[in-house]
Amino acid sequence: MRYERHIKDFAWATAITVVIVPANAHAYIDPGTGSVIIQAVIGAVVAVGFFLKTNWLRVKTFFKKLFGKNKK
Repeated sequence: MRYERHIKDFAWATAITVVIVPANAHAYIDPGTGSVIIQAVIGAVVAVGFFLKTNWLRVKTFFKKLFGKNKK
């Protein structure tokens, strides 16, 4: 019980040290990784376009209800 406070302090000090002290990553992103990222972005754009194309009426009525004037 009496060491519980010291353990919490040590855990906080360790966490803060890990966050503050920089470490060299020595990371390398090869061209294949960049290609996968570009493919994911293009796929997302195509998916959004396909969704809008197939559900255009729903999207249009949603925004009309959202931004339309109240007729009350």
